[in-house]
Amino acid sequence: MKNQFLHFQRRASMWSLLLLSLLLVNCGTEDVDFIDPYEFVNEDFNDIPNLAEIEDADPVIIEPEVGSVDNSAETQAIIDDILNAGPDGEISQESRTKLAAVGAFTADLPASINERAQALDAAGIASIMDESTPLDADLEELAAALANAPEEIRMLLPRINFTVDLEGLRAVTNPNTKNQVLPGFDGFNVVSQTISNPCEEAAYEAYELRIEELIEQADANYFIIESNYARRLDEADVRYEERTALQEERYAESKAAIIATLENLLLTAQQLENMGETELATQLRELTLMYAVAARNALIEWDILVAELLINFMEQEKAQALEIRERLTTQVNTDFETVEDMADARLTTAVNNCHNQGSGN
Repeated sequence: MKNQFLHFQRRASMWSLLLLSLLLVNCGTEDVDFIDPYEFVNEDFNDIPNLAEIEDADPVIIEPEVGSVDNSAETQAIIDDILNAGPDGEISQESRTKLAAVGAFTADLPASINERAQALDAAGIASIMDESTPLDADLEELAAALANAPEEIRMLLPRINFTVDLEGLRAVTNPNTKNQVLPGFDGFNVVSQTISNPCEEAAYEAYELRIEELIEQADANYFIIESNYARRLDEADVRYEERTALQEERYAESKAAIIATLENLLLTAQQLENMGETELATQLRELTLMYAVAARNALIEWDILVAELLINFMEQEKAQALEIRERLTTQVNTDFETVEDMADARLTTAVNNCHNQGSGN
């Protein structure tokens, strides 16, 4: 009987040990699957904010005011007055006074200039208006005289309509957009330390993971900035080409309008001859030659000024694109440094917590 009781005790003990073993195994598995011993380390980096996507709106593009070369309204009034008078009509005293001023001005010039004026025809006008052909000595002398002519003469000639952009052209300093570098970005500084225990290893892994995410966000912003910068440079070049082509059209139109006025002046001089107004016809032909030389020089000067203005606008637009690039790059750098400092501080705290909790043992 005693042996049977001992046998029963042994059997009960074995079943108890087996049940305890199963319970211990189940508890251990549950702890491994659901409990992170360094969860407090990872949580230290959760509140570090993401980098905001950069806002890179395109600047407003202002088109240059290039001005024009305009025919003289005073001379057109003379033409209208004479042609509207008809063969037997009366020419106004105002037109006579204006032409008399022309005669007085040319009286001080070499006789050869007046001879050129009286022989001027459509072919002569075309030759003067051909900017690829230099003016001869007589016409150069006439041009120099016109540059210092009194206002009563200059008002009868074509002139450049100076806009604010043209008037301020000489004061514009051309920005140099070459050899520029991005401000203060030499790569990201990731903390490197000697790791002494598993808890610290977990802290550094969490830190590096968060830093990598922030670097990706910064790189995405840099990509936006660089893409927009390259596009804006290309667009500035395209605008320059388009503006240059448009100026060529304006130049051709202005030149054609002036040639039409010169041809009308020749017709008007012939009308004066038909009316018996020989002296007025002579003065009007002198005005026609003066008009052609002044128009040629005004067109050339205007075209040179506009070409310079268009280059300045292109360079200013490129300089503006560079300024945006530098400013936004500095902003991204600063934003990253801010969150990087936060991550560094969290890392220091996490490592200290590891030491405080004795996780290295």
